[in-house]
Formats: sequence, structure tokens, C-alpha cells
Amino acid sequence: MRICVETYEQLKNGTLPVEERLRAAKVPGATVAIIRDGEIAFSGAYGVRDDRGTPMTLGTLFEAASLTKSLFATLALREIAAGKLGLDEPIAPKMQGEPWSDDPRYGTVTPRQVLCHGSGLPNWEAKPMQLHFAPGTGYSYSGEGYYLLQHLVEQLEAKGIADDTVICLSADHYPYALAETDVDYYAELTGRQDTDLDTSRYRNALILWCGSMTEPVTVDVPCSAVDIVPTLSNLFGLSYDSRLLSGRDILDDSYNAASASGSFPLVILPTSAGNSWATAAGVYEAPTGTFTPNPGVTVEDGYVSSVNYLVSTKYTYAKLLIQYDYYRIVLGGDG
Repeated sequence: MRICVETYEQLKNGTLPVEERLRAAKVPGATVAIIRDGEIAFSGAYGVRDDRGTPMTLGTLFEAASLTKSLFATLALREIAAGKLGLDEPIAPKMQGEPWSDDPRYGTVTPRQVLCHGSGLPNWEAKPMQLHFAPGTGYSYSGEGYYLLQHLVEQLEAKGIADDTVICLSADHYPYALAETDVDYYAELTGRQDTDLDTSRYRNALILWCGSMTEPVTVDVPCSAVDIVPTLSNLFGLSYDSRLLSGRDILDDSYNAASASGSFPLVILPTSAGNSWATAAGVYEAPTGTFTPNPGVTVEDGYVSSVNYLVSTKYTYAKLLIQYDYYRIVLGGDG
């Protein structure tokens, strides 16, 4: 991974023999983009895009191929969560047209087995296909299986169901394993001079998508996983008691960024040196005890002390909620 940093510098100053390496690997062309701190730090196009020798450009489109499987799996799971599909319900009875296989076991293939490559379906084969093993009893990579599920989702989309589907994507955490050795490879790859004690290491993005969206909307406020449920609840028009949730609606802008009162954006980042946090006003780093306001924001007197007290209070009551099983008492139930 040290080589990656060296390669980046060589790409920038033009000393890396990219064309030579492409020829050696028998690759006709390639494009490169390096992103650091959320911005494109370098981009370049090399070689040709076709047999006519047309030069590659930064706008050349590549086939995404199996890189799209994870996104499609998310879409399929949203259809399942919406009750349009059953995760363990056979696909074949819902499919229109001729069956893809005359193997009697084909009728038992489920979305779960397809998404886990445990359907027994082959990886591209002429129809009627033959299963390699009974569904759910083994593992074998199968693009055909995903293609089968894709056809079913497309049929649902043709009925307008996809317009009512929302996809919510957010990374859980940065790859810890890259920073668990003597060398912090994560810092080298990102180009950031930070550690696991710094808030910058945990910067992420939340993506919400719906088939009926006409244009993208960017909301640049601090948020975390606890804010997803109240945000989606408001978007879906669900009835809920906001006092029972730790987060807030990300789209709610009825707050004063300079004030530590009301329902303002707050992301808490616990570290071994204390609780760091980020708000719409700025970032507080617990290891150094410093608060850096966002450009153009002047906070009220005692702002940092007020937020620190709020963070401490949230942790205190969170422990009490668990200790006394508060939600079972409020919502009822024996479990």
C-alpha cells in the first residue's frame, strides 16, 4: 500500500510508464481517478478504446459488470422489506414466461439463495439450465442467478412498484484492519494525516434513493446512523414519538446553528480520550479539547460546554434506558 502512494506521486508528475504497463498486460486502455478527502486529486486516460485506435478519454464509459451486484442486492432487499418479495419465497412461481430450467429443484430457488450464490444455478449457461446442486446446500458463483432475480425485479418495476422503493446506503465504519498494524495504511491510502482519535477519520456519506426522484438533492449537515429512522419515518409520513428516538430528521432545518438548544444536528464520536462531536456549528475534538467552528458561524457563549453536557446526558440516560428496560415499559410487551 506504500506503493499506492508512490504511484500517486508518479502519476502526478508523469513518470509512471502507464502506456508501457498496459501493453505488457495486453490491456488496450484504462482511465484512472484518485480521490482524496472527497475530491478528485488526479485523473488521466491512457491507451485506446477500440480496434480503430480511438484514444481513451476521461468520459469513456466502461461496463460496470459485476460491480453492480451489491447495488442490485440492496434494491432487491428493499423490495423484500416492502413486502413485494419474500426472501425465502420461491422465485419461479412469480416469473412470467418459460421456466429457465426443467430441473425440478429450480422451483425451490429463493432470493436469499440467489443473493448468497447458493442457488445451484450455473454461471451463464444456455436454457434450460441444469442446477449444480440442490438450492441452499452449497456455494457456486452464479451471474445467471442474479439475472433471474433481476428479471423478477424488472417485472415488479414495470408494475410501478419500484417508484415506491427507497434505497438507503451508508458505510458502517472505515476498514479498521488497515490501521491495526505498525503502519497506518488507511491514512496512506486516503492521504489524511489523522488517527482513530480524529473525527475526520469517520467522515462518511448517507445516500437515499427513490425511483421517483427527478433530480439529486444534497444535504450537508452532520448525521449518523441514529438519524436514519426518524428521517425515513418523516419521509414516509409515519406516525411516531420523536422522544423515543435518539436521532433527528436530517431534512429538518428549523434550528439555529449557533445555538445549543432545540433539535440541532449532533454526531457523537466516542474515543479513548473522550467524546468528540460534530454539529452544524463545527467540530469538537476531545483528545485536544478544541472546538473548530464552521466558516461563517459564531457560536453563542458557553456553546461547547452546553453540547458537552448534552452529550454526557445522552450517555447517562441511554444506560438507564437499558438498565430499566424502559421501552418494554412504555411500549408494552413481554419480550
